[in-house]
Amino acid sequence: MKKSIVLILSFTLIVCLFAGCSNDKTTKNSVEPSASAASDSPASESRIIKDSLGREVEIPSTINTIVPLGNTPRMITYLGLANKVVGIGECEHAKSPIQAYAFVNKDLWANLPNVGTDAMGAT
Repeated sequence: MKKSIVLILSFTLIVCLFAGCSNDKTTKNSVEPSASAASDSPASESRIIKDSLGREVEIPSTINTIVPLGNTPRMITYLGLANKVVGIGECEHAKSPIQAYAFVNKDLWANLPNVGTDAMGAT
């Protein structure tokens, strides 16, 4: 009984290790820089972001404002970018220190436009 469990676990571990080893050079989330056709100035440069579904969006190379959704307000705070937020979800207006990342930004985010409720759609 023990030998079969060890054998199954060993086989599963080996399969998992080899599944992570791939020779595929394409990435699911790739960033491809491109220059904007509008002008040659560095300020007009943009880049194309491709997501895992292959959708492409052209964004400016320099980001000055952020609307964090879902769990990203926490990440934005940890990265020191809370001052770039221009819209915030209703659930991020913390009234107690339990939601620490939002509580430290309560004055900064107090008058920002509401861009929705929580991720599940509840109010």
